[in-house]
Amino acid sequence: MSLLSGKIAYRRYHVNDDLPNKVDMQALIQKGAFTGFSEAEDLREEVVGWTILGEPFGTDFNVTGFAGISVGHSDHYHFSIRIDRRTIPPLILQHETKKRCDEVMKRMGAERLARQERADIKDDVRRSLLNKTLPTSSTADIVWDRTKEELYVLAAGEAVNVAARTLFEKTFGVKTIPTDPMTMAQLALDKDKDGVAPFVDGTFLNWIWWLAYKDIKGHALANYEDPITLWVDDFIEFISHQCKQEATIRHGSVAESKETRAALRDGKRIAKCRIGVVHRDRQWGLTIDGDDLSVRSLQMPDVVTEEEAQDEREATQIIRASDLSEIQDILDGLYVEYIRTRADSAEWAKCTSAMHHLAVQED
Repeated sequence: MSLLSGKIAYRRYHVNDDLPNKVDMQALIQKGAFTGFSEAEDLREEVVGWTILGEPFGTDFNVTGFAGISVGHSDHYHFSIRIDRRTIPPLILQHETKKRCDEVMKRMGAERLARQERADIKDDVRRSLLNKTLPTSSTADIVWDRTKEELYVLAAGEAVNVAARTLFEKTFGVKTIPTDPMTMAQLALDKDKDGVAPFVDGTFLNWIWWLAYKDIKGHALANYEDPITLWVDDFIEFISHQCKQEATIRHGSVAESKETRAALRDGKRIAKCRIGVVHRDRQWGLTIDGDDLSVRSLQMPDVVTEEEAQDEREATQIIRASDLSEIQDILDGLYVEYIRTRADSAEWAKCTSAMHHLAVQED
């Protein structure tokens, strides 16, 4: 998914950044630049490497340069990961290997081959088939905010995220840590894992549903001068306490539907939902997973660049990176407010009572 246009999905990580201030970032990323498969002897099925943002075949960072970009008060680096894969179906490999073994035994007049001979033939067959197979390519953009020590991988898939984190840590010599609900709760409450575990129970999106009703004219979020407007949009997925998917409600006013209220009355929790957020003149639409807080789909605000901008692409990535950072700050602020409320037994009792009262109201 692209930082430059369209919807995105992403996962976020904290970066333990111990790099010196004057490190040669360009030299580091060039060592991890995408090189593709080599010639005949290459038996790899997957290769990964960095490319220039928006240019899947752009791998020479020495030509374009690799300098930080100022996004608000943060120092950003934007680039992409490219993953090429080529695979041989096991049945085809097995068939072609048997055929080659039969040919060798016939030529040698032998009834069977040694284990090592069969293994060597299999490698030769696999190499031959791989060389005839065109790889499939995929890319995902990377946003590295060095000031906040945050890494955004603009992809929801586990495999892409694992590949990106592995290559990122190898390239820059740093460590990445997922920013999941547990770690966020520990920071917000200043407690260890055991101290916050009772409060990380997957009810964040239920609280968001209630908050959207309670503060329909805008919610005053800490550290924000202007209120944010929040609503639940056209998708809710419920899950039972046994972690079984119960219902998915789409289209229309799902937040106010009888099905939604019935599910909440029965004590089900919202596993995923689509919410809308407005702050000042910026509006986002996002589908969020309540279990890991990953953003599965994010509709960014429209980008309007200045007419006199010399580099429209750079202007676009700065604006969209700023919008990405802002919506994540809003989500962080909401989660901190929620987890502190959740950890206060008296306040949480008031919230749950209000939620239940809202759920049992007649249309």
